[in-house]
Amino acid sequence: MADGIKVNEGSGPEVDTIDRGGAIGHQQVTVRDRGMRSYFTTLTIQAAAYSSGDVIGGVFEVPNVVRYPGGTGLITNLIAILGENPGSSLDSFLFGDNPSASTLVDKTAPVIAAADRPKLVAQVGSLFSVSRGGTTFFNYVPDNWNLAVPFVCTGTSLWLVLFVNNAVTLTTTQMHVRLYWEAA
Repeated sequence: MADGIKVNEGSGPEVDTIDRGGAIGHQQVTVRDRGMRSYFTTLTIQAAAYSSGDVIGGVFEVPNVVRYPGGTGLITNLIAILGENPGSSLDSFLFGDNPSASTLVDKTAPVIAAADRPKLVAQVGSLFSVSRGGTTFFNYVPDNWNLAVPFVCTGTSLWLVLFVNNAVTLTTTQMHVRLYWEAA
């Protein structure tokens, strides 16, 4: 452990973890173990009013999703955590390449450019909220409790963007997001 960062490297296939300590304060952590992978990050959001359909947190990269360009996989879960209950569900889009021609900025209506539409590889349906002790967890809860959204990366990363489904006013300035997937 150096500088509060603990790194464990295993000898099995694709095993490495990074723990930067803290309960919810982890940032940009990738965990790999037997094909199941996850990525956790903290997004900066505005303590302000969001209109229905606004982007929340902006677009962000999920690096090293697959080993080689053009790799495929399945999204198995997506969780977002807020320190309050905004009374709205969330929707999300996944891009197989950077949607750099689009406007996907926090607290604005999304504008997906024609050049970026072919990069849109998946939509993870509505993330519904559950509040526990002042914290709200957004999770995809399909009828059969099993999420399997296929994706194809242009490079080795995915880009994720979240949207609010209803007008909300937030008082918190951070949202934590964890994406789970299995690479082929």
